[in-house]
Amino acid sequence: MAEAERNAVRDELPRVSVETLQDWLRIRENFTSASIAALESRLTERGSEDQRHVFLPHIKQASSFLYNSLLGLMKHIYIDWQDMDQFDEALDRRVWSLSDQRLKWDLEIALKRRGVPMEVETLMRDLIAQQRQHDENLLSGKEGDMDVDEEALEGQQNLSTLSSELVEFGAEVQQSLPEQLERTHRGQVPDWCEQFRLKYAQEGYNVFQLSYPIQKDTLKQITAKLSQAKQDFAIISYGFPGEDAEIFRSSVQLLIDLGLKVCIHYAPLLDDGKSLLVVDLEGKFLPTTFHIPSAQEKLHASLLPLTDISKLPYKLKPSQFPPIYVHTYPLIPVSPAFPLLTTAPASVVPGKITVVDPHVLSATNLAYSKTLELLRREIGPRFDLEKIWANEMRTETMSTMVKVPYVNHIPTLTGGVGYDELARFYKYHFTADTVTPPDTEMITVSRTIGADRIIDEMIFKCTHTTMIDYLLPGIEPTGKPLELALVGVIAFRGDKLCFEYWDQASALVQLGLLDPDKLPAAGKEVAQKVLDPYGQPSNTLMARWRASEGKSIE
Repeated sequence: MAEAERNAVRDELPRVSVETLQDWLRIRENFTSASIAALESRLTERGSEDQRHVFLPHIKQASSFLYNSLLGLMKHIYIDWQDMDQFDEALDRRVWSLSDQRLKWDLEIALKRRGVPMEVETLMRDLIAQQRQHDENLLSGKEGDMDVDEEALEGQQNLSTLSSELVEFGAEVQQSLPEQLERTHRGQVPDWCEQFRLKYAQEGYNVFQLSYPIQKDTLKQITAKLSQAKQDFAIISYGFPGEDAEIFRSSVQLLIDLGLKVCIHYAPLLDDGKSLLVVDLEGKFLPTTFHIPSAQEKLHASLLPLTDISKLPYKLKPSQFPPIYVHTYPLIPVSPAFPLLTTAPASVVPGKITVVDPHVLSATNLAYSKTLELLRREIGPRFDLEKIWANEMRTETMSTMVKVPYVNHIPTLTGGVGYDELARFYKYHFTADTVTPPDTEMITVSRTIGADRIIDEMIFKCTHTTMIDYLLPGIEPTGKPLELALVGVIAFRGDKLCFEYWDQASALVQLGLLDPDKLPAAGKEVAQKVLDPYGQPSNTLMARWRASEGKSIE
């Protein structure tokens, strides 16, 4: 289209003057009605009237979002028409002309970028074909006019034999390579993902594991299952590639009608996280959490403003949670996604030492708890962890534990890993009548309940009338009273205990097995300090505490 024709078309475009809010609402209603009418007409032409309920909410959402955005601009931008310069039509046409020229240049560059590699590939193929033809001519003696050196000919034959062997070897390598790659992946990422699937299944979720790139048939099957289930669900990604972020957002947008409530991303490989944010039918962000290494500074910076609720394009109610969370973890690699660097809990073999970067392990554990908190809050299920722990304290049975439980009494290293070892520990060294003193008493001082764990601060009281294997292994009964301050951390997967451990102090001092004057250890004062933190004195073990008495603290 020539420039004159474009200008003529531009001049014929209708102008709309809006003076009142009523006029604006009328235009919005007309636009929405026209959009819906166009949608129904197109669906009727294609015989897809049954799909109207799928597209209609998106049409309304787009219309509402567009007009609300424009209305916001009209409210906040004041224009003094008298002081405004007159419209420069020549300048406007010049700007459009430069824009068209830029598009032409972009198209030309794109065509060259596409064509040059193809030309290079064609040239290389021709050169290889010519070289092969030349070698065949030399070996077959077709170039009879050339003086052929017998030693050179023998060398060519040796090269031909070597070439054949290399081709056969290359074929073997090519055939075995997929098998080796499959074996490598099977031993790393899929094994861990399968465990994570099992892990979440223990949390009460049905989990579908999709390997990237996702096949169309697989996506259709998952969509069909989600449509049949009619339940809320979440999407969790690991190391999502940045080049597919826009495709992800446009595809996931269609899943909102099926019950998508949450998105969680571990270390996505992109600099702008806004391309992974999804909005619901009301134009509000879907709850989304990012777990990223601290090294992904650009990604963090792109999302940081949205974590401030005052900068959201809409207002939240006091009872609503912020939609965007970004959690960063130091000293972990950007790729692969850090949970995939840890060993699956179900794959742990009791007694086998595994080497795991402590920073990766810390990030994985913290991210898991935060992920579980978001999932429980948005899609459930919700377990009464306090009730489960009370039942465990009452029965101390293996029925309340997961397949690979873990108990560790830190000071004495007693407990066990795995069902068999822990069942033996409970039966013979914990719940037996000859182990725990009959007058044992547990007093709860405080309790903190999280998404997947309980922290208990307790006082353990008894008379040392039995050999308490788990607390004082190898120490014969002394008959002395014992009062200890304990801290227990009890983790859960779903309605099962995953592991529990606690710490204790001052036991040996109270039983007369340790001299408190020679070591910085207190006796029953530890438990009394926990029960009465303000009444009991502090720093009694610090010999130099009195030396600072009366000195200035400014």
